[in-house]
Amino acid sequence: MRLSDITEDMFSFIEQETGVKKDAVLEVGNDEETRQKLLKELFEIEVDEVMEAGDGPVSKRGRLAADIVTLISYTPPEEAEE
Repeated sequence: MRLSDITEDMFSFIEQETGVKKDAVLEVGNDEETRQKLLKELFEIEVDEVMEAGDGPVSKRGRLAADIVTLISYTPPEEAEE
């Protein structure tokens, strides 16, 4: 999974939850400050939703945040080696 896997629904979610627009999200590989902001805010959403769910299923909001954190955190192997 990588940034190119982010869907339009995910971009809408990111903008709604963090205020970061699609163009900025696509540039997180070149903008560490924005990347860290997104990771921090989305991770907080993920944790809050997991805690709220307890032993039950995590909300769609929590699952979306978790999926986006994974996509933003992922470094393709060829980039990691450089």
